[in-house]
Amino acid sequence: MSIKRIFKRGKHKPSASEDHPAPSTDTPTGTRSSSPSPGSARGVWDLVTQPLLLMSSPNLPSRQQKNDWPSLEALSTFLNQTGVFSPLAEVINNLRWFVQLHENVCTGKTEYSTVRIQLESLCAELRSQLDKGIPPSITTSMQNLCRAVQVELMEVYGTMDKGTISRYLQSNLDTDKVTRCYRCIHGHLGRVMLNANLDTLRVVDRQAAESQLKGLNPSMAACYDSAEASVVQRRECAPQTRKQVLMDLKAWKDSKDAEKVCWINGMAGTGKTTIATTFCSILRESHELGASFFCTRSLPDCRNVKLIFPTIAYQLARFSLPFRIALLQVLEQDPDVHTKLPRVQLQRMILQPLHSVADSLPANIVVVIDALDECEDGSESGFL
Repeated sequence: MSIKRIFKRGKHKPSASEDHPAPSTDTPTGTRSSSPSPGSARGVWDLVTQPLLLMSSPNLPSRQQKNDWPSLEALSTFLNQTGVFSPLAEVINNLRWFVQLHENVCTGKTEYSTVRIQLESLCAELRSQLDKGIPPSITTSMQNLCRAVQVELMEVYGTMDKGTISRYLQSNLDTDKVTRCYRCIHGHLGRVMLNANLDTLRVVDRQAAESQLKGLNPSMAACYDSAEASVVQRRECAPQTRKQVLMDLKAWKDSKDAEKVCWINGMAGTGKTTIATTFCSILRESHELGASFFCTRSLPDCRNVKLIFPTIAYQLARFSLPFRIALLQVLEQDPDVHTKLPRVQLQRMILQPLHSVADSLPANIVVVIDALDECEDGSESGFL
């Protein structure tokens, strides 16, 4: 699990032009990271944003041989009958169709057999978890993980269209690619299972948990799409503008080899906040936005640097249930941790919970922090 952050900071005073950037300007603002060129990631992004062609009611291939995936089929049947978690049901239905289509071609290969056994074991365990009678919470993290499984399936052929896949099967199938796909899916479903660990959820007093989270005193106005966004005239880019910068940001967040921090820089009034807002909207749509904090001198709660980490921790707790539980454990030990120095807040409220539940989190969570230079305490914002 890695968590990516975007920082936007510029040496400028408030300017009306920042809130109203010229829609045709692409060059004054840039991004810095070690990400590959945007072209390499655009294919994946385009696939994910297109509707799947398989989804409605997949016709499972007929098979005369024995069933080598009984646990996967049992999980699929259970999810379809109970409706406990529709995003997961859709994913498992697609995986079941994909597996049965490739079984005759891949059977007999040692690595494939190993991965099949691992996936079968995980499906049986997940089926047992879900059968305990309490449906899992549909958090953004869970939706992210389900989407990640769909991405893995689509990347094998670049589509989920049955006709296209059949033509590939009749020509030259890369069985190693299918095996790698299953191995990645095993990792994603393992995280789903950890999120659905109902034994852990039962010990949480939800009302007390809500009280503790509210006690962090998060700045709700600092969220990119808060009601106060209109007060400070925060808006998204106009259609068909800033395309190259946004493409670079998408490539960065999709790259597994890029730096974990991407810094947006540019002159005052070139639209850095507008770009950051648009990127947050993109991340929200793909279930990848872990948290956002938009600093501004115009709002007291948005210029207080001591509220940044409590707010991010609060939003991450909404994003992921395992993170929420880990954070609540920290708050049990130190209820006043949100009043400490930012460096202490970072360690106790962000890093410690993240490390403890890393295996349950998606690999592509992004946290966006905008306009740090507008915070009141320059020394502490410098630490950030």
